[in-house]
Amino acid sequence: MRISGVNEQCYLEKVERGVITKTTFTSDLTRCETAELLRKEHPKWQGYDVKHKIEVRVVYVSPVDGATHQSSLQMSYFPNGKPLRAGDVLPVLASKSKAEKTRSI
Repeated sequence: MRISGVNEQCYLEKVERGVITKTTFTSDLTRCETAELLRKEHPKWQGYDVKHKIEVRVVYVSPVDGATHQSSLQMSYFPNGKPLRAGDVLPVLASKSKAEKTRSI
C-alpha cells in the first residue's frame, strides 16, 4: 500500500494505581511537540507520559476486485520507530473477500 497521508497527534497520560482501582488521567489531543514541552516544563503535566495517536491513510489495489481503494490505519507508534510520510510504501494485509477491509501486519 502507498501512504497518502499521515496525521500524528499526541496526548499526555498518567495512570495511578490504588489497591483496588486504577485511574487514568489524559489530556486532549495536541501537537506532539507541544505535549513534550508541557511534560517537561509545566508543573501540572510533569509525571505524565506522552502517547501517540497516528492515523495513516493509504491507497491500495484490492485483490477482490482489482480496483483502487482508500483506507486508514490507527497506530500508537511508528513501525521500526521511523516516521512515515506520504508516498512511502507500507506492507499491510488486504482481505481476499472484502475489498474495503485491511489491517496492519
